[in-house]
Amino acid sequence: SAFWAGQQSTMPDAALHGASSFWPSSSIGSWLAEAAEPVDHDAGQDALTWSAVEFFVLTWVLVEVLFYIWYRLELRRAQAVNLPPHVSVEDRNFVLSKMLLHAEDYGMWRQVQGWFLTKDRDSTHSPHEVGTDDLSDLIAWAFFYKKQEDLDQEETSFVEYVCRKIASDFQLDQSLRPGRTGVVSVRHTLDTIHAFHRPLLFYAAIQALYLLHGLMLRARGFRRGRHKGLWYWHRLSNRGRAGGSPRIEDGVEDEEPLAFFHGIGLGLVLYLPLLLRLQPHNQILFEMPWIAMDPFAYIPSSTEYATWVVEAMHEHGISSCTALGHSFGSLPIAWLIRQHPGQISRAVLVDPVSLLLNLPDVCVNFLYKHPKSLFGKMLRIFGAREFGIARTLMRHFFWTDSVLFPEMLPEGSSVILMGNDRVLPVKDIYTSAAKFPGLRTTVIEDLDHGHFLIWPSATQTILQHVEGRADAAFKKC
Repeated sequence: SAFWAGQQSTMPDAALHGASSFWPSSSIGSWLAEAAEPVDHDAGQDALTWSAVEFFVLTWVLVEVLFYIWYRLELRRAQAVNLPPHVSVEDRNFVLSKMLLHAEDYGMWRQVQGWFLTKDRDSTHSPHEVGTDDLSDLIAWAFFYKKQEDLDQEETSFVEYVCRKIASDFQLDQSLRPGRTGVVSVRHTLDTIHAFHRPLLFYAAIQALYLLHGLMLRARGFRRGRHKGLWYWHRLSNRGRAGGSPRIEDGVEDEEPLAFFHGIGLGLVLYLPLLLRLQPHNQILFEMPWIAMDPFAYIPSSTEYATWVVEAMHEHGISSCTALGHSFGSLPIAWLIRQHPGQISRAVLVDPVSLLLNLPDVCVNFLYKHPKSLFGKMLRIFGAREFGIARTLMRHFFWTDSVLFPEMLPEGSSVILMGNDRVLPVKDIYTSAAKFPGLRTTVIEDLDHGHFLIWPSATQTILQHVEGRADAAFKKC
């Protein structure tokens, strides 16, 4: 064995490669030949790396398949019509009285016609194409979110009263045809939900973006807060807890906090250029993940969300605030004004979808009509057709508890509109709001819905309104 060991150490490579031939049936010879082969460590490492990559890719594909199955099941489940909220007699009469009052500005047919779209969804029907029973169907949905055949006796009586009232007071009975004509009104809480699937990777990227945005907010002195189902960011002085008073230094009380509510899209991320320039130190930024690309988010009712907001503010000793809301973010402000009127001392509404929701423009333009501009198509695809957003708007949005009229806003509030807005009824909102000298109503010309986010001069106008330094005006950017 010693001799063999010595020979092995000096054996030439050729001899080793021939070992298997010398011992054709010998396992020792095969082992020696294989052992003598040079080992490519880089190739082995590459193979291991590729195996890990393949495993990750296959795992992710499987997860995406499971997510797609979940999406299809949830979309099917979401099509079921939810139990509609109870609309009290007081709320019904309140909304009806406001509709009749503001009909002096734009007429009653203006409030009705837009809900009756033609089949191509590009135009509306004229009065003689709509029947009296078709109008009853619309009224039944508008006040009770039900089909007419599902109404109880008291609800049916109210619908009949409303139809008689608007037909006689505004001579619609002379234009409408009797019975039904076959036209169908828009009823978004009863209509089919349309959504486009987005891969789980898309939502993962959005969450990564939120993480980076959160780090930026922390760098600006914000802290993360949570109250029940409500998430928010806050940067507040020591205002005390649970109903405490604002801090007073050198005889000067802390400034009133600013509460911000974002619109549909990417949550607070899109508003970073605005948020970085807001002057008030005391700020609280509220989130609504169900309209911010989170299909898993719980969707609270308007009452539930408003209660959470008020309770969270009270935990930080905030008894009143200035509220800034953009687009959908004007809805929580409407909920607070209507349900907790003392909580907001002044409101700054930008592109406010809550104002004059009795008009069909917001619903029809955002969800139904074919968009004609590139920006409108982007809003439809990336906003209205995202599953979480579509489910919120089509099954959890009820105009009767979200509508605001200009006269309901606190003194000193601001309404800021974009002149080329293709979602809102800008002219009607401006006409109604401009009647009240206590409101600052500004139209920024040549901009579409939300375009102030990429237009510094428009952002500056909003900052002036937040600081209370702006007057009503038409502005050109």
